[in-house]
Amino acid sequence: MTNIEKIDDRFPTVNLGLVLSTHVPTSVEYTSGSTGQPKGIVRNHRGVMHAVMHHTNTFRIGINDRLSTSRASLRGFLYALLNGAAYYPLNLRHEEPLLVADWLIQEEVTVYRTAVSSFRSLASALTGKETFSHLRQIIVFGEPVYPSEVELYRKYFPDQCILASSLGCSEFGDYAHFFVDKETSLGGGVLPGGYALRHTEVLLLDDDGRSVPLDQAGEIAIRSGYGAAGYWRRPDLTQAAFLPVPDAGDECIYRTGDLGRRGSDGCLFHLGRKDFQVKIRGHRVEVSEVEAALLAVEGIKEAVVVGREDIPGDKRLVAYLVPSGQHVPAASTLRRFLANKLPDYMVPAFFVTLDTLPLTPTGKVDRRSLPPPGGTRPSLETVYVAPRSPVEERLVKIWADVLGLEQVGIHDHFLELGGDSILATKLVSRVLTAFQAQVAMRTLFEAPTVAEMTTAILEVLARGVDVEKFDQMLEEVLSEQGVPSSPSERPSADEA
Repeated sequence: MTNIEKIDDRFPTVNLGLVLSTHVPTSVEYTSGSTGQPKGIVRNHRGVMHAVMHHTNTFRIGINDRLSTSRASLRGFLYALLNGAAYYPLNLRHEEPLLVADWLIQEEVTVYRTAVSSFRSLASALTGKETFSHLRQIIVFGEPVYPSEVELYRKYFPDQCILASSLGCSEFGDYAHFFVDKETSLGGGVLPGGYALRHTEVLLLDDDGRSVPLDQAGEIAIRSGYGAAGYWRRPDLTQAAFLPVPDAGDECIYRTGDLGRRGSDGCLFHLGRKDFQVKIRGHRVEVSEVEAALLAVEGIKEAVVVGREDIPGDKRLVAYLVPSGQHVPAASTLRRFLANKLPDYMVPAFFVTLDTLPLTPTGKVDRRSLPPPGGTRPSLETVYVAPRSPVEERLVKIWADVLGLEQVGIHDHFLELGGDSILATKLVSRVLTAFQAQVAMRTLFEAPTVAEMTTAILEVLARGVDVEKFDQMLEEVLSEQGVPSSPSERPSADEA
């Protein structure tokens, strides 16, 4: 370590006259990205200076600016240094949101760049008494931006402050921006990612590398001569990710792994990571749509939806929610709300309430660290009632096993417990085996509680077999119910 005050400052003031190729590496930056596997991204002078130029021009960085980012980086440092501005990196993993707010005010930060999740945590913790008099720009990145984030920006930040949504990746940097002020008119759903930067062509490709039509989802790919030079000591990864463009000089195509779609005016929309793409019962689900619907519910501050396959072959949507107050609405209320807005296959099977969402070092939601939903009975509007008879006890056990729950009440609705058509098939099959009763699939949806299914089974048994077989079933299955086994005393279907 060297004391900076003791460094010899007798250096020449003239340009040293060094000549470097634009392709000479400037740095190796390690990032785990969304894969969890660290990779060293090699940057050269050409790419870094191109990023600095665009950042300077796009956000109009000058000598009076004080820049803050949610993590330290070479490019962040150069954005400030080469414009005569000040740079204030911040480690969000060790700071409470309100302390971050105080720090931004105290240091008179003018441009604050952070992940969407971190901005949401910061803005949600504000009281309205804070005064960000110097803040003129907030740049959010890394995740889809929902109307709830825009409303937080409009509520708590000054009129002169602009909210910018930035699309980018570690291998290239920003490739598109979208700006919002207090008067910008927006539709519903996810905020647009923006328009491609100069000298950058953004492509949307299908799995075979062909361009997709307008308004269809595809993988975002960047064609440019200003991206990273490749991965450090990983020629295999470099060759797979950076595709050369014949007769185009330094240009190559980098597939980002992000999903997006493009509107008729060329505006890009970010739809999340391809890694997190979910198929439920053969349907492709854009989890950002489910998250946007959940964030529209009063009482929910943050929402993340993932597809989990904790049981092989049984992939289901799980929603992780952070309440804005002490509690989120009951799962049955949320499911009913979503059913009015989304197809049934997009309604999560489980709703898990968390105090906070786990974050990566860059402030994004760490989806791989989200806990499994567990077997706890969801919060329902229906009061829990224990089984009252042996038949109900048997049915409750079957329901609990099929649904993966520790507890099921006899008045709990099958769908509100996370049931779906696949689980319905398993449940009906188990009921048939246990009671030898020909229960149709529609019976479950007409009698979607244990109590109602008990009545339905008794009706099927009472009218669906001959006297001898019926007497035998009564003796084996229903004797403990107090139902007489004598044919003359057997109840009618209506009485059952």
